[in-house]
Amino acid sequence: MDDMEQYLRPTAIIDSDNTKIKEKAYQLVGENKDTIDIAKALFYFVRDEIKYNMFVFNDLPEYYRASRTLESGEGF
Repeated sequence: MDDMEQYLRPTAIIDSDNTKIKEKAYQLVGENKDTIDIAKALFYFVRDEIKYNMFVFNDLPEYYRASRTLESGEGF
């Protein structure tokens, strides 16, 4: 594994291997190969479409999971 690969793998919270996460990412970037355009599209989606909610009063990891945040449209 190269140095960057360890930072790009899914985790318990950043479940980037989740089907719904992958579908949304593909919907946002499609066949685009330009890494800057991809980063912008993903950033703007999260900034503009996911409501920040700092009042997630639960210490269970699933409440912070990317797939749950995508599904609910809000998260911490």
